[in-house]
Amino acid sequence: VVYIEQKKPGLAAEDLKDAAKLELDRAAAYLLEVNRGVLAMAREDHRGASACFQRAVRLWPRLYHAHANLAEAMWKLGRHG
Repeated sequence: VVYIEQKKPGLAAEDLKDAAKLELDRAAAYLLEVNRGVLAMAREDHRGASACFQRAVRLWPRLYHAHANLAEAMWKLGRHG
């Protein structure tokens, strides 16, 4: 997220790619997908972001972060109403 705020999405993508290679527990996998989604949103890839947030929701349905971000991604895709 810091790299995104610093307008360095390439560095963020590299870090997330490296993190995906690690053995992750449920919490880390959830955070990885949420952060991938945030990066995709910053790049205006709302379809990709939606897929990341949906994976995060499946990993941990009771946490709100992925749900809230998924709602925003779906809104930007015009899937609301």
